[in-house]
Amino acid sequence: MTSNSEITETSIYLVIKDFSSVIGPDNPWKYEKKERCGNYIFCVSLVPEGELVNKGYMLVYVNEIRHSELSMFLETFDILRWTVSIIDVNGVGKHFISSHKVVDFSSRRDIFYELKAEKYLKLSFLWEHADELLPKDVLTLRYDISYVSCAGRKNELEYGHLLQEWPEKFSLPTNKLSPTNLMEQNKVTSLNKPLARNGNIAIKKNNISNFSALDTSLEINKRNAINDESNSKNVSKLEENDWTIKTNAAKVVISLTKGKDTYGNKLISASPIFKCITNIDMKEKHTKYIDLSHIETKIFFDLLYYLQNGILSNDSYCNVKKLYALAHMYMMEELQHVCAVYIARSLNCANFSDGKSFADFYADEYLIGLVKSKYFEIFGIVNNSFERQQNEDRLDCNCYM
Repeated sequence: MTSNSEITETSIYLVIKDFSSVIGPDNPWKYEKKERCGNYIFCVSLVPEGELVNKGYMLVYVNEIRHSELSMFLETFDILRWTVSIIDVNGVGKHFISSHKVVDFSSRRDIFYELKAEKYLKLSFLWEHADELLPKDVLTLRYDISYVSCAGRKNELEYGHLLQEWPEKFSLPTNKLSPTNLMEQNKVTSLNKPLARNGNIAIKKNNISNFSALDTSLEINKRNAINDESNSKNVSKLEENDWTIKTNAAKVVISLTKGKDTYGNKLISASPIFKCITNIDMKEKHTKYIDLSHIETKIFFDLLYYLQNGILSNDSYCNVKKLYALAHMYMMEELQHVCAVYIARSLNCANFSDGKSFADFYADEYLIGLVKSKYFEIFGIVNNSFERQQNEDRLDCNCYM
């Protein structure tokens, strides 16, 4: 996140009276409502009957139409996240769906930019539940919007590639662990040959991984791994404060029980982004499910290990760079500085150019300073032309909060 980033939150209600009369060829194809919130103007829309391949479904989408002038000036990207729900006869939100998109202003200077609508409820379902969802023939949709401006440099989007997913789903212990627990677990699981090594945690493809750790909390709760999603009978029952986090290769259950020393509480304490995600009234809060498919499972476990123990479990050059990228994306400044020190320490004649490019990529003054100092140590000379170089030719990919 850049130093200029800010989060804007708002809710917009789109109300359509006599909804049954709007279905037909003689009626407008789209309904929308615009509202200003601070420096932004949000537009929420509904296509009642869908279009083309989505005929028969309501289509919904949200857009910010003013354009962040600051983001355009700094050549950064913004993140727009939103959740749509239908308000029932009792005034309660039902049938939540969420979406997000990265708003890259370098490609939006043209007035014509892509708007991607999301498929919502099927009209036939709406008619079947009209007494509940269409009181007095009035449709009310609520759009909960979270907008992160100047979320990061355009180059940062390079870290958004989604990797191939595995089907297994398992849980981490949600209690306080001693620093040696995960290391002891390594010794146990290393004897199990079918397990694929993945950082400090072992993952078994297509089967349950019997992951467990010593429980030193007052409330002893040794959890078994959650089975493959295809075998729903064996899935462990989640507790009230349990949240599921999906990485690129696994689903991890953590606890946000207040007053407990858990992985979840450490995570939201370290990152204002994760804290925001768990508190905003959007789909994640209702489903207690966070999609981090862009993050490697191994790196996510390395993050949890650091939050628990205050040290890096794997200080190899390549691994620490990935952990730094994760810390940068979710505004964990302490971990960023720790990773920066390890990156600088690992530099040598062979990888110095890569390390300098990495520091320039994130425009991190602290890391750049460390790299400059390392340059003199390695080569024995002062490089007066050691200046930042921005690489403009990069791929744009989605980035998640």
